[in-house]
Amino acid sequence: MDFADLKPGDEMTVTLSGSKATCRAQVRELRPGFVIGVLWNSIAQRWNTCGRGVAIKPFRVVAYHGPD
Repeated sequence: MDFADLKPGDEMTVTLSGSKATCRAQVRELRPGFVIGVLWNSIAQRWNTCGRGVAIKPFRVVAYHGPD
C-alpha cells in the first residue's frame, strides 16, 4: 500500500501506537513505505513540531483528508 497522492501539508487520521485512539496527523515528508508526520496536540491546539516527527506506516492510517 502507498500513500495515494499525499503531499507535504496534507492531513490524515491515524491510530496511535498500541492504542485504538486516533489523532490528526500532518504529512511533512514522503519516504518509501511510510511518511514522516507530526501529530495534532489537542490540548495546546497546535501541531507537535518538536523533534523530527514520527514515522507513519500505511496500516496506521484511518482516513485521508486531502485538499478540498
